[in-house]
Amino acid sequence: MVALMAKIDPTFEIVTMTPEWALDLLANNIHQNRKIKRNHVKKLTQIIEKGDWQVTAQGIALDSDDNVLDGQHRLEAVIQAEKPIQIMLGRNLSPSIFNVVDIGSKRTAGDALEIMGSTKGRTIAVALKNYQLYYQFPKVKWTGHHTPQHSEITKLYEIHRDFIEKMVVQVGERRKHYRCFLESVALTFSMLARDRHWSESYVLDFFDAICYGANLNPDNVCLFFRNQLGSGNLRRRGINNTQYSLNALIKCFNTYAQKVPVAKFIAPYPNTEMYVIVDAKKVHSHIIEVISKDD
Repeated sequence: MVALMAKIDPTFEIVTMTPEWALDLLANNIHQNRKIKRNHVKKLTQIIEKGDWQVTAQGIALDSDDNVLDGQHRLEAVIQAEKPIQIMLGRNLSPSIFNVVDIGSKRTAGDALEIMGSTKGRTIAVALKNYQLYYQFPKVKWTGHHTPQHSEITKLYEIHRDFIEKMVVQVGERRKHYRCFLESVALTFSMLARDRHWSESYVLDFFDAICYGANLNPDNVCLFFRNQLGSGNLRRRGINNTQYSLNALIKCFNTYAQKVPVAKFIAPYPNTEMYVIVDAKKVHSHIIEVISKDD
């Protein structure tokens, strides 16, 4: 009979953090922490060197295996200053504290996703933010007042992790050939298209048409769309560029999916409400690929 592991409660204490100990913690840390912000480390280092460091409630947070969850900038500053400091140390903490702690160098939702193992956390975080805004605020201009909480972004990531990690690679490969659209917008669009029953392969074929422009009929909307992207005609002053670009991508896709021949691509009016992607189930069966239950 296998005994259940007892839950280990967090502990907190004031410790003397030496440069050697700080170096050991960072060297053996298996978590994918965010990139070091050198200016912030420099500021903390100067405080330590001047002897102005003070113990506060903010310190170093470790999980049950001594991996650093919070405080890597403080540890780096101790190493740079080559001086020990007194600091609060928390042990046996859960990685979930990321969404609620208030820390010295402000973390972003992208930082959260990278700690969770995302390959492109910052790009994916923006895509997930847009995805939520699309459904919550389809009729207004998106501003900072509408930004989702970090916890909402991480929950969305957990739900869509497999799909979006796969798509960010595919979109990134195509964007190497044509960089005139935002990768985060393409990811948001991919999620919205899946919600409307379009398969990954059909969406990627659409991006192929935009990024490569090969073997397309002269009246294919993607030819005109990519020309406008390249010329910068889809950039407008005084608008939310991400929101506008997403709407333009949806408008292009709807024409593409329904195989409507065009003489040009007419961009959306600025600040109009968000378009709805045509549902694959409502398009003629010979041009759709509906997601299978196992996809």
